[in-house]
Amino acid sequence: STRQDFEQARWADPASVPTDDLETVAGLLPKGMKIVARMGAVLTHMSTTIMGFESMSIAMAEAPELVSDVAAKLGECLISAADRASRHPAVGAVIICDDLGFKTSTLISPDDLRKYFFPWHAEAVAIVHARGKPAILHSDGNVAAVMDDIIDFCRYDAKHGFEDAAMPVIEAKKLWGDRIAILGGLDVDVLARQTENEVRTRARRILDECAPGGGYALGSGNSITNYIPVNNFLAMLDEGLVYSRQPSQMTRQRV
Repeated sequence: STRQDFEQARWADPASVPTDDLETVAGLLPKGMKIVARMGAVLTHMSTTIMGFESMSIAMAEAPELVSDVAAKLGECLISAADRASRHPAVGAVIICDDLGFKTSTLISPDDLRKYFFPWHAEAVAIVHARGKPAILHSDGNVAAVMDDIIDFCRYDAKHGFEDAAMPVIEAKKLWGDRIAILGGLDVDVLARQTENEVRTRARRILDECAPGGGYALGSGNSITNYIPVNNFLAMLDEGLVYSRQPSQMTRQRV
C-alpha cells in the first residue's frame, strides 16, 4: 500500500504466466471446439489482492504515481497472458475479467478508469486482435458511464456480465447491441431461486428481445454457482438450443 511496499514486493515475472491449463484442456476438446481463455485484469487484482480497495482509493488521491506503477506491474502480466493465450492454436477467443462496476455505478470514477486501467485493456485487446481472435470483457455492475470507452477505446468485441438490478441485458442490447456483442444476462438470482419453467420463460423473453439482428449469445449473467439447481442450468441451455433451431427467430429484424 506504500512506495516501500511496492519496492520490496516480489512481483511475478510476466514471462512466467503459466499455460499448462491450456495444454491440458486442448487435449480434451471435441473436434471443432475451441477454448475461451480466461484471465484476470488490473483493477480487480489491485483492489483486492494487491492494495485493497480503501488503500487504492487513498493512493489515487495522495500517491497517483504509485497507483500507476502498480497498474503497470499488473498490466504487464495481463499483456503477457493475452499474448501467450491468443497465440495458442486451441484458443478461439480471450475473455478478460475485471469487475469495473457495482449495482449503481462504476467502482471508481470513469476518469480514473481511463487514466490507470483502460490503456492496459486496450493493449491486451490489440494483441488478441493481432492474432485474428475476438476479445471479450467480463465486468459485473453498472458500467454504462464507460461503455463508450469499452467499445471505442478498448475495442472489445463482446461484453459479458449483466444482472437485472445493475444493467439488465435487454436494456444493454438495445443501447449498445449494434456496436458490441452482448453475452449472457440471465440473472443468477433467477437461475438460483426460480422454478425451471420460470427460467425457461425468462430465457425465452431474453432471446426474443436480444437475438434479433444477431450479436447475442444466451447465458448466465455471471458464474454458474454451486447453489444453482442443475435442472435450472440445463433448462437455460435447452431453451437456447430450441430457439437456435428456429432460424427465422435468429435473423428477423426488430421492428
